[in-house]
Amino acid sequence: MTAVPWLADTRALFYRIDACRKAGVDPEKDFATWDSFKNALKKLNNIEINGKKLAALGMPGKNDWNVHHNYAPWIYGAGEDFLNSDFTKSTLSSNETFSGIKFYSELAVEGLMDRQSLAMNTADIEAKFIKGDYATTISGSWFATVLEIKKDNGVNFIENVGVTMLPEGPKGRYAYLGGSSLVVFKSSQNQNKAIKLIEYLTTEEAQIEYCKKTELLPVVKSAYDHPWIKGNRMRKVFAEQMNYAKGYPAMPAWHTAETYIVKALSKVWDNVTEGEVKYSPERTIKILEKADRDIDKTLRYYLFQRD
Repeated sequence: MTAVPWLADTRALFYRIDACRKAGVDPEKDFATWDSFKNALKKLNNIEINGKKLAALGMPGKNDWNVHHNYAPWIYGAGEDFLNSDFTKSTLSSNETFSGIKFYSELAVEGLMDRQSLAMNTADIEAKFIKGDYATTISGSWFATVLEIKKDNGVNFIENVGVTMLPEGPKGRYAYLGGSSLVVFKSSQNQNKAIKLIEYLTTEEAQIEYCKKTELLPVVKSAYDHPWIKGNRMRKVFAEQMNYAKGYPAMPAWHTAETYIVKALSKVWDNVTEGEVKYSPERTIKILEKADRDIDKTLRYYLFQRD
């Protein structure tokens, strides 16, 4: 089997310039670390722009395809991962992972993340950001294209939007890394032709053209010097963010483990948002410990199959 990465995906912080200016928030300085980010959100929360109060941060919760992607930077920034270094055990309930999950989820508990938005998905959040409901949101490079299209259609909101990297955690700056790959299997009847196609699709020219259509990012480093990225004030931030992006493990068991991770992190959001039961960090720990046990069983099964 021959495989190469094709397109990439990461996240960055989008913010309203007017809201930051009125709240006295300096995006370059005040969004730099977890602590300064939280303090900036406190300043931005309920800031009034044109007679409308803005929520500090708008993000989707469990009803979204990005549940674990949205948690990943905070887990990595706390110094941990979803699995241990040899991929034999889940680390969701480790002190470091828990601290990252706790920091991010408690932004909602503290009223800095709009709780109603946690029932929505990414597309809903982006629409509400454009509508003017939030001072900040975290999204992918495609959102820059969405804002450009809105401008072309007469909605010039993009001039009031800035982009910066995600804040640095106690153990470093990280971002989620996703994307897609191109694969030629040994069973392919046309391996040589397929490889030639891959060679073309990973040229700088083809990468840029496909990124324009998919609204994602290239995997060829030289493509980041192209004017479409380097000459664009939003996309060049994503180019820099890619230096800190971290992907998930490349292993057969990941798909099943990922299902348990998403299920657990969705329950963490339930712990935050369900009104009948008061939020409890201890309940979050129990949710993560249960997920660890389920994931560990999955990993043992795959290791047994491999051996």
